[in-house]
Amino acid sequence: MHILWLTSWFPHKNNALFGNFVERQAKAVSQYANISLLNAVQHIDNEYVVEIVEGNPFLIRVYFPQTNNTILKMLRYLKAWRMGYKILLKSKGKPQFMHLHIMYPAGIFALILHFFYNIPFVLTEHWTGYATQPPKPISFFQKLIIKKCLNVSTCVAAYTTHYGKALARFGSFKKVAIIPNVVDTDFFIPPQYLKPKLTTFRLIHVSTCTDKQKNVSGIIRSLVALKKAHYAFELCIIGGSDREHKPLKKLAQSLDLEGIICFKPTMPHADLIGYLQQAHIFVLFSNYEGLPCVLLEAMSVGLPVVCTDTGGLEDWITPDNGRMIPIGDERALSHALMEMIDNYAQFKVSKIREMVVQTCGMTAVGEANVAMYKL
Repeated sequence: MHILWLTSWFPHKNNALFGNFVERQAKAVSQYANISLLNAVQHIDNEYVVEIVEGNPFLIRVYFPQTNNTILKMLRYLKAWRMGYKILLKSKGKPQFMHLHIMYPAGIFALILHFFYNIPFVLTEHWTGYATQPPKPISFFQKLIIKKCLNVSTCVAAYTTHYGKALARFGSFKKVAIIPNVVDTDFFIPPQYLKPKLTTFRLIHVSTCTDKQKNVSGIIRSLVALKKAHYAFELCIIGGSDREHKPLKKLAQSLDLEGIICFKPTMPHADLIGYLQQAHIFVLFSNYEGLPCVLLEAMSVGLPVVCTDTGGLEDWITPDNGRMIPIGDERALSHALMEMIDNYAQFKVSKIREMVVQTCGMTAVGEANVAMYKL
């Protein structure tokens, strides 16, 4: 079966991490289906450039000239998608099915192929904006496209039950499948050695460090209570750049936590795995969130986690693998960390990891996606 993956987000030369979770899902599904993937990306050069990557998935990425004019931008998107689709037809033939990832803007072309060429599709949505309270503002035109995509799709995949209910506010759909993000559980593994005796607890936070969403400053402020209670700990914050780190470092200094917190820029998985394996607790204090890949990756390494109740994570966090606290409640975060440190022996690495392997591994996610194509 030839499946066309049409995605609004995908890694490209200007941003190797943009939509990398879609790339991982494509690899998972390619074990079971013949996938072609089409993606259109703006770039600063005043020309159209086609990039083709052979293999499975077979990738066609079309770069088109950047513009701030909304109408012109959409016309260039359409031209880029048409260019890519023509190449696909010559190389692989007409797809029997489509899988749309992130409804806007790629859903426009998915609807064109559906109505004019009678190609059915399923869709997977990843944008957290649909599930925030209130939902993030979107234009009238975007709402029309989103509603139509939901209505005509044969199945909608959401990463949590909560997120599926959030999508239902924007349009009705026939069926829903709960499919989490992919974790490379063969790479994100527990350390092959015993960690040193727990004299100092290593806390770790990994994100973009965008404080408006990730509330890293709240994590830092919550640590004051741990220091006053004479807990021995350190925190490693990974992600972002000096731009995000500068105000956070200033805050840590003002709270006399400077020597306890280290900052590291965004790094590839090959470097990140070592930091996760050396840590004891993963901390996420977001104001809004979907199903963060890094949280699942930390659990795949066997780390217990503390995170905020942003909706949907109740499917994942249990007393055996972590603690969930109210959004923005710094006192609750302090108490949760103290309680987890005091009772750390209750968290079993193998039990935490097994949940992720069974639901988020390449095999599990690949099979779940293919099942949608057969509905």
